[in-house]
Amino acid sequence: MTNSTMFRRAVSCAERAVARLIADEVPPLPHNYEVWYTYFDGTKPALNAAIDQVLHRGGRFDCEGLEELYLAHIGGSDATERVEEISGRVAAEIAALAGAVQGSSGVAAEYTKRLVAASQRLSARPEPQEIVKLVSELIDATSVSQSKNRALEEQLAKSESELEALRQNLVEISREAITDPLTCLGNRRHFDCSLRESIESARQSGGELSLLIVDIDRFKAFNDSHGHVAGDQALKLVAKILRTVVRDADIACRYGGEEFAIILPATGLGEACRIGERLRVALQGREFVKRPTGEKLGRLSVSIGAAQLMADEAEQALIERADNCLYMAKAAGRNRLVSQADAGTALRSAIATVVAAAPPDLGEESVA
Repeated sequence: MTNSTMFRRAVSCAERAVARLIADEVPPLPHNYEVWYTYFDGTKPALNAAIDQVLHRGGRFDCEGLEELYLAHIGGSDATERVEEISGRVAAEIAALAGAVQGSSGVAAEYTKRLVAASQRLSARPEPQEIVKLVSELIDATSVSQSKNRALEEQLAKSESELEALRQNLVEISREAITDPLTCLGNRRHFDCSLRESIESARQSGGELSLLIVDIDRFKAFNDSHGHVAGDQALKLVAKILRTVVRDADIACRYGGEEFAIILPATGLGEACRIGERLRVALQGREFVKRPTGEKLGRLSVSIGAAQLMADEAEQALIERADNCLYMAKAAGRNRLVSQADAGTALRSAIATVVAAAPPDLGEESVA
């Protein structure tokens, strides 16, 4: 394929990817764009199959769906290749070690055999010249054994250093696999695994567990008005403030798009709400400034849904209850926290808000 052909193909894929994002009204964030570009490029058949299955049912992909596709088919591929590379290097180190140990074992066995033979010859009271020859042979055997042992020690030291470096690489790969690259919080994969483990732990200990789901208010309008760079900065700001209010044991993740989730182990609903309120108030008091220009873009706010794990409740049910509380907070006017305890009040407030915003009833129009 010529450079000109490659260029035209890349431009075509890029144009089709952007057109798809515009048609679906999904912001062209890096991961969103990469999913559609890869789809039109056709380099990952499994990704295309997953997308086609949804499209054939008349479905579409939002930010959350594209993020899941990215993690499943693109984001993890580099990590898989790196793990395979490290696995090969570890296998090579093991083979080298095994060879060195085997060689050393062979030398040790031969050296032991010579010592036994020398002992037997000495017990027969040999002539002095024969003893001199025997000692010379033992000196040579000892020298060879020492040389092999030094080689083994050097190989062990080299392998120890190499294996430690590989271990550090694997730790880094594991960390990257569960981290959202933009906010540096846990990603959706980390959230799913952590919530499952936290629920299991709470059941075994009989302790409490609560969940907060946080959504940036009117984020799409903010993103459209000020651009995706400002939108990314807004997400980073929320993540930064979130990290200041959560405790060491809490697990903060980017749930998808402009949504965040906080798992609070050993925490009842009341304490969870206090933590959520600290986040809401802290963000509400921050003026958002566009870094490159210093332009003031106003203040951001968040709506929060809070729920506590019930007995024998599945993880998806807990998420849905927290999510329902979040939507009630949105419907009741945004910039507020709604928990399962005050969901009824929030629902009445949301209904009142909708009724107040409705046009007045002017009665039926007369027809002549």
